[in-house]
Amino acid sequence: MLIQIATPSRYEIDEYHNMKKNIDETVGRINAEFRTADWTPVKYFFRRIPHELLLAYYQVSDIALLTPIR
Repeated sequence: MLIQIATPSRYEIDEYHNMKKNIDETVGRINAEFRTADWTPVKYFFRRIPHELLLAYYQVSDIALLTPIR
């Protein structure tokens, strides 16, 4: 499973809005093709995640990639 967390920022900028639309569509296609009744390959969160929950995701991860957009 891939967990993608994107914190909203600069959403009013067209390029960011278009990027989010592209990500939403891609995640939807992947999940539609590969999900099963009890499993979804991509969990996508476009919101702020509380620090405690974020730490919990880090702790249960086998691999983590943390990147800023800059």
